[in-house]
Amino acid sequence: MSQVKRRHRLTLVCTNCKRRKSRCDRGKPACGNCIRLGNRETCQYFPAALGTEGEFDEVSIDSNVSCLQNKWQFVRIHSPNMVDLMAGKILICGKRSATWIIDPLGTEAIQNRDVYLELFNIFVHVSIRKTIGKLRAISKSDCQQQGRSLPNSVKHLMEIDNGQVEPESSHSLLSKHQKVYRSLFEKYANNRFQLRKQFCDTGNVDEDNELVKVYLVDKQIFLQKVWPHFKRYILYLIPIYDPEVLLIGIQQLYKDFETNGKLSSKNHDFIIFATILLITRLVQLSIRFDKCTITNAKYNRIADIKTEAYVAVVNHCLLRFKIFRKVTLPQLQCLLLLRFHNWSSPMDGDGEALQYSNVLMGTIYASCLEMGINWLCMKCPSRYDFENIQKKQFGLKSEDHVNSGFETTDDDLMRLYQQIWAVVLHWDRNLSLLTGKEPIIGKSLKFEQREVANWHVNMISTDYLKWSLLNIISDSYNEVDLTELTSILKQLKNQVAMYAGNSPLDFEQELILQAVNLSLVHAAFIESRSNFSSFGFSDVHSELVERIIHLAKLCFHYFYDPPTSEHQYSRFYTNKIVEVVLHRLCNIMPGLVLRISGSPKAPSVKAGMVRFYYNLCSLYFNELGYDYYQVLKRLFESKVKYKIIEQSNEPLEIMFGYLVHEVAQGNQEKLLKLEFVKSIYEEYKSLQDENNNCDLTKLWKQLMPFEEIDENNEIWSLFGESTFLEGKYEEYNLFSSFYDYASKMLTEDTKLAATLPLTEDISAQSATQLNIENGRYQFDLLEGILDPLDFISWLDDATYQTIQQSVEPT
Repeated sequence: MSQVKRRHRLTLVCTNCKRRKSRCDRGKPACGNCIRLGNRETCQYFPAALGTEGEFDEVSIDSNVSCLQNKWQFVRIHSPNMVDLMAGKILICGKRSATWIIDPLGTEAIQNRDVYLELFNIFVHVSIRKTIGKLRAISKSDCQQQGRSLPNSVKHLMEIDNGQVEPESSHSLLSKHQKVYRSLFEKYANNRFQLRKQFCDTGNVDEDNELVKVYLVDKQIFLQKVWPHFKRYILYLIPIYDPEVLLIGIQQLYKDFETNGKLSSKNHDFIIFATILLITRLVQLSIRFDKCTITNAKYNRIADIKTEAYVAVVNHCLLRFKIFRKVTLPQLQCLLLLRFHNWSSPMDGDGEALQYSNVLMGTIYASCLEMGINWLCMKCPSRYDFENIQKKQFGLKSEDHVNSGFETTDDDLMRLYQQIWAVVLHWDRNLSLLTGKEPIIGKSLKFEQREVANWHVNMISTDYLKWSLLNIISDSYNEVDLTELTSILKQLKNQVAMYAGNSPLDFEQELILQAVNLSLVHAAFIESRSNFSSFGFSDVHSELVERIIHLAKLCFHYFYDPPTSEHQYSRFYTNKIVEVVLHRLCNIMPGLVLRISGSPKAPSVKAGMVRFYYNLCSLYFNELGYDYYQVLKRLFESKVKYKIIEQSNEPLEIMFGYLVHEVAQGNQEKLLKLEFVKSIYEEYKSLQDENNNCDLTKLWKQLMPFEEIDENNEIWSLFGESTFLEGKYEEYNLFSSFYDYASKMLTEDTKLAATLPLTEDISAQSATQLNIENGRYQFDLLEGILDPLDFISWLDDATYQTIQQSVEPT
């Protein structure tokens, strides 16, 4: 049989979507697929040659791939505006209960990309662990029996019972200090105990109904106090309900429970019960964080409700259903409300660095797809037909419609679909912007809102820019075009401003974009010190300082300017983004101080920077440390860092001396497993003279040159401006009072170790020589202050083994 003759038609291949089209069609502006996805501007083509018989010619493919690679080399490698967000590594971390990746825009990435912060963190962790290891045998604390619900990382904080104030401190200060200390950790221990509660076996209806009798909020309190507050002050922050429909369902639940004394699992009663608990918890948080006025007497009964266990009950109710297989609208709404609570809760909802935020969001997104809540409900809403669904799946039984006289039309359901999709999209993009992770919702549309809608629906118009920005970051962490990102961010800010009003959501959106800018500028600042960067160090440094000052001022005014009525009851929600921003600022500042500490002109500018850092930490811990568990956990490490840079003119020399001494004495052999410490020690040995001495300043210059300081540069004066209110915390400062004596003693001991000759081992000294004769408590407090997550692998116990795996990016 004769061979079929094939037509050898020249084609072009789109570099975006890899679709081919014939050369005769190249007059078209872009391929249809790119037009549909909104990628018209970036649609380009290169030829795809064919071999004989219509088969691909491998040689031609290789040559075309080479051409494409050359194009990427021109754009990605030779562009002068590329920054590496992850310092050449993709870090995977883990502990006993979780494994996660360090996010490129997160706070952990800031610590890992800056070699000064990396050195500081290693030094702080080693010195704390070293001290505890030598003093553990001195006393056996009985604090293990107290605060049983606290994690191991904070159990030793209960040692405050022995007093943690310098001996000469006044009795009144000691008494107040002990009272604050105990009350904070008793509160956190109780909250953790309630969150960890285990209930009856899932699916046992009788036992679940006993649970309802214990935790269901009183009908009159909920309908007359809780519900009006939720509808007015909270619902607009997460508009996923039709309030009339939800209220009818809640009233029917109370009616059925009063009549039958139990709930029915077939009518979504347990989901509505869980929704009642979450609403009550959120309303209580809203009232609790309102600091502009004294709580109104009408809210006293809400404030007295014990809501700490509500989240555990909600999780139990959700697991009664096959939620990992199928879902209904009330269940999806309850998951979204739980997502909202995890962000707003002062307890640990999303992890210390938001590393657990995507797990629940993934479940929510999958549920949306299952129900048809996606881009189609925005693109072609008129094509949705709800005729075949049962109304009771949307939270109402058919007889409830008749009794209430309220009808849910297809338009109402379509509007609810759109609102839910807008909220899900908002949460996915916001979390990705804060962390730099690839968004869960992997595509976007250029969408223009033609009708006046709620805030979330209006903001869909900005989604394409957010999606574009996140795609650039997630495509390659180590080669990000800063110019392109800056241009997109500028467009995004302008578009967000078009819909801005006086909503707390606008303030949150502004801080999120500012946080993205801060991380990018910090990466450019670090990149500016490399030999291959075209970034001007002075310009990038000035921009970084200006952004730090600007964000510090925003946070300061947030806490001290009287909020408007729109913001009065939303602080429980906006506190979280302020906490994220302040935490990043508190992590960047020590690195800036260390960079100038080796310069001869450092004293002229260092004092202002250290004072700024002190005021920043005071604001952070005094405003948030009393309420937020993760904030208080970070207090001790921040205090040690402040003491090191505040008390020493040569902090780098102390750190190098201490670490080199530990390695040389064999006390920390695992230190040499770290590439950074290994390079320091090898350089140290190569620079030793005949007397085994080494100039530590010269050592650091070999690894990293000191920054040149122009003391006449106006940028330094910004740290001296009155950004904060001096003396605001004179009566009692949580940051300066906690661990003050312990951190000072630790600082003195590391100074001593740094000056010892290599033939003398600090571990051989007695406990008395280590400044503990005034009391055992100050060093016992050091043990386990930091969460096991904060320790890198060679510092952890086997039980809390931390895995850090470096993977070179492809």
